[in-house]
Amino acid sequence: MKKNFRLLTKKTWAVVICTFFSCVFLSTAQAQTERTFENAGTTEWQVPTNVTQITIETWGAGGAGGATQMESGILGIPNQRPAGGGGGGAYAKSTISVTPGEMLNITVGRGGENSNGTARDGENSSVKRGTTPLVEAEGGKSVGGISTLTGAQGGQASNSIGDVTYSGGNGGNGEIGSSSGAYSASGGGGGAAGNHGNGYNGGNGVSGSSGSAGAAGSAGNGDEIAGNGGEGLHSTILGEWEGVGNSGSNYGGGGGGSIHTNLLEINTPKAGGQGGDGYIRISYEEALQVSYVLNGATNPTSIPSGMINPGDPMISVKPGTITKDNHTFEGWFYDNACTQAVDWSANCTQTSNFILYAKWTLNQITVHFNTNGGTPTLSDEQIIIGAAMSTVQPATNPTRTGYNFVGWFYDEALTNAVDWNTSCTATTDFTLYAKWESALAATFDKVNDVTCFGGNDGKINIYI
Repeated sequence: MKKNFRLLTKKTWAVVICTFFSCVFLSTAQAQTERTFENAGTTEWQVPTNVTQITIETWGAGGAGGATQMESGILGIPNQRPAGGGGGGAYAKSTISVTPGEMLNITVGRGGENSNGTARDGENSSVKRGTTPLVEAEGGKSVGGISTLTGAQGGQASNSIGDVTYSGGNGGNGEIGSSSGAYSASGGGGGAAGNHGNGYNGGNGVSGSSGSAGAAGSAGNGDEIAGNGGEGLHSTILGEWEGVGNSGSNYGGGGGGSIHTNLLEINTPKAGGQGGDGYIRISYEEALQVSYVLNGATNPTSIPSGMINPGDPMISVKPGTITKDNHTFEGWFYDNACTQAVDWSANCTQTSNFILYAKWTLNQITVHFNTNGGTPTLSDEQIIIGAAMSTVQPATNPTRTGYNFVGWFYDEALTNAVDWNTSCTATTDFTLYAKWESALAATFDKVNDVTCFGGNDGKINIYI
């Protein structure tokens, strides 16, 4: 028994390292994977993790060749009768965007049948999102009725859904020989469409003693998936004891027409060749994993899922706004040294998983010093917001003749003294002011009975 699908992986990889702010994926190569479905029927398929784009190829099933039954002839002698061949299945292909984890409905068309004159066409093969077809290839038509000579139409590109579509080949016509049907020939089945061209028509049967069966229609150009049509039949004057049509090849070949020649089974129709079942192939590369090193950002929730296909716009994985206390964001870079900036207007040129790094610069403000007449003049200092004020404390105090240095103050009124053990709370540039006290100031503990004498030297002497 065939398996319902095949999973072919051409390359393998993957080591994962996760941190609090980012998951770093180390990779050596992308993996190319094919998922194939070859048994007729409907099933579900879940899009794998890290897959955001898939290429779907579908081959419709082939139609059946015509059924036949001997007819009453002269003097009641039954006449042999041929039939036309069935049409080959069409081909359709598209590349579509998908969401990792979503479910798609896969339907592989069943080959057409005609065993007693009631024909069932080859079924379409499709991949649907819900009930909406994403890609669909029409199945080939079957030859209906009994002993119908005209071959059936192949699945049509115009009735298929896809960015690339090709038609299956038409079935060949049958041809009756003599009045008794001797040397009749049935038509060959049409070939299935290939992924690079239409299927070829089945050959018409050529009656007569030197005639020939309708040739099988060849599959369209492309890979080995598309099947040939079933070959037609050619009877002799004495007839053939077995006239069931040849089946179309998998996948999608149309069945050949039958010839009824068995005198012992006059009232039993001979079935046309069955059409080949359809086929579906889904191929994809796992999207590249983009990891983000935030370098201390405080709101990592703005980071996207981080999956991108090579050649897709980089803007699709651009994070939202991130922030970091007392820092200015300078952009995203491909390297840890932050020298190779990301161009968000460009397409992704990476071929393996990669990391983007956030670059920050500290928010610094300038501290000016007003010595209020003291020396030396002090140069400006830079301080990081929130840093200790002691980082900008002058190494030595300024001096001023006739004055004693009191300290540094935040305001010109000299009321708010600087505490060098606290952190900088300012958010803009600011000035510190020096406060001075006169060195000639006198302090008295007793102010009563003060006597002043003027000396000959011009000085005033105060006695307590």
